[in-house]
Amino acid sequence: MLLATLLAAAAWTAPVPLALPDYGATASGAFGGSAVAGEFEATASIARRNGSGLAPFTPITAADPSETVGATGLADNGEAIVITVRRHRPTRRIRATIVAPDGTRGIAHTISDPSHTSIRPDVAVAADGTVVAAWAWHDPDGWRVQAAVRRPGQPRFDPPQNLSPSISRLSRWLWIDVAAGTGGHVALTWYYGGAEGLAVRALRLHSAGPDGRFTAGQSLPAKGGWYDVALAVGPQGTVQLAYRTGGFGVRVPRAKLRASSGAAGSALPAPVVLASGGRGLNSGRSVVAAYPAEGGPIVAWLNPGDGDEEGGALQLFVDGEPQILSEAAMQLSLAGGPGRSAVLAWLHASTDEVHAAIRPQAGGRFGPDTKLADGGSPSVAMTPAGEAIALWRDGVAFHPPG
Repeated sequence: MLLATLLAAAAWTAPVPLALPDYGATASGAFGGSAVAGEFEATASIARRNGSGLAPFTPITAADPSETVGATGLADNGEAIVITVRRHRPTRRIRATIVAPDGTRGIAHTISDPSHTSIRPDVAVAADGTVVAAWAWHDPDGWRVQAAVRRPGQPRFDPPQNLSPSISRLSRWLWIDVAAGTGGHVALTWYYGGAEGLAVRALRLHSAGPDGRFTAGQSLPAKGGWYDVALAVGPQGTVQLAYRTGGFGVRVPRAKLRASSGAAGSALPAPVVLASGGRGLNSGRSVVAAYPAEGGPIVAWLNPGDGDEEGGALQLFVDGEPQILSEAAMQLSLAGGPGRSAVLAWLHASTDEVHAAIRPQAGGRFGPDTKLADGGSPSVAMTPAGEAIALWRDGVAFHPPG
């Protein structure tokens, strides 16, 4: 056991310094391991693989005084999707720019309904270039969830679709999560509530198959408490939904991890409770889900206690089998890879150390908890060849295929 632990720890490369933009970056498997950044910035940037690390970030879009990057993503071939918010009269609009792997920039085009204001976009990009973008759109009656799909190989997004009734006049009480899979399969959830999200009034799931048309919203259990939602879409169009309910205070129910899986474009079975916890605190992502290329989905969450300490026990569910990797984790990041491989990273709740664990391509349980560096919320990805990349506030490391 000791030898296996030492070998696993040694498999990660030594951390290489990386100067991240002010608002961080997201790891990607494109270009043999890279990162994309730009949220809240004037331009989107890419850092490509360069020997044992990443080259400096270089812009892939042009700065515009009326435009701010809202979300970014990369397909496996290096094609970038940049979603921006254009602040120009008469309304704020959501726009998309597709940048080819060689850096050739397409024409930015509006993907939201321009008749009313749109804000707070999010985006998910699948390996083959399937994209789903969603945002809050304000009509005269209040805020709605609006979304658009870009199917693989298409030069533009399909027309926007309204996915909710008018649900709130305060957009900060509306949360949207998106996920994209190959072949045009996508999924989206939205929920809303009162101040700080402690009184969730609705949780809805929408998904779309290759035609890009979303299903009617599926209502899911939602009765107060604090929520954190994770979505993943698998290679064959399967959807994994996992979400935490309760917790985050003495006056709310104890935390529960609920999960359901099914097919994109169809209703999911009723969620089941995978685990229960306490009422403890969490900041950052506390539930994550991902699909490897083969096999079933992987779900991980932070199972809190009842104390005031930040974080919780890091509990995984792989092929239905539970596994605990850490007793004090926070800010999770998970990615699937070829075969049954996956990589999971987190921040140690008391030391602020970046930790990671690898699941091999042959499947089975995740390997041992390995410390990578000090400080910084991690982001992980896997290349098509099975190499893992982990990046954090000021560094990056790689793990070879296995």
